[in-house]
Amino acid sequence: MNSHIPPDFNSEQVSLEDKIVLITGATGGLGRALAKHCGRLGATVVLSGRNVAALEAVYDELEADGAPTPALLPVDQEGATQPDYAMLATTLSDTFGKLHALVHCAAQTGMSTQIEHYPVATWSSVMTVNLHSAFLWTRALLPLLDATGNSSVTFTLDNRNTAFWGAYGVSKAGLLSLSQILADEIEGKVDAQGFPRVAINSIDPGAMRTKLRQRSFAGELPSESPLPETKTDAFIYVVSRQDAALHGRNLILQSVG
Repeated sequence: MNSHIPPDFNSEQVSLEDKIVLITGATGGLGRALAKHCGRLGATVVLSGRNVAALEAVYDELEADGAPTPALLPVDQEGATQPDYAMLATTLSDTFGKLHALVHCAAQTGMSTQIEHYPVATWSSVMTVNLHSAFLWTRALLPLLDATGNSSVTFTLDNRNTAFWGAYGVSKAGLLSLSQILADEIEGKVDAQGFPRVAINSIDPGAMRTKLRQRSFAGELPSESPLPETKTDAFIYVVSRQDAALHGRNLILQSVG
């Protein structure tokens, strides 16, 4: 079911102090913007991505902003396996003892071509990074999120169910199904107030001025799309559990360009 955040929501009035937030794809446009926003609100941000130097750059930006000291969790989502994610979950549990939010921002675009000509290796790579790794991350971390309570998993969507979007479009559609199926399966796991212990939702942020978009829309001027920093309020709304009952929803921020 689609939903929207309240128009009067002000993320700058939110406190994420003492919250642990893991962001995948933390070096990308949206991931980096969200990491900085969460850090500014007091969260300890766990930065995940495959490029260590890029992760360290975001780490330095958070420290320069005065955010709580972040953590780095390098992982190549294309090559990581189920035991790798289990080990990462153990590392998080041993280090922090809790996890309040998992936000899936990692993505690859792949190629713009017809399905009948789509390279199998590229298809496999995109599906692994965009969909399969999100399943593995979530599966590994659900016990820690449930033990923490008042926590959340958020999937980043992009409605691309038209010609030439190939593996990217299919993977994003798959994320919506994964989110909805998971939300339905854990519907009955509630806290003492009757709210979901782990809220499962997705967000479609619409067009953003990112490198990922530039690769898909090479002829578009940068000024034609808003900065990812303008999209992070909805993620803060979900991560901070402003609406404790929000579960199994897809938040639409604007029509996709």
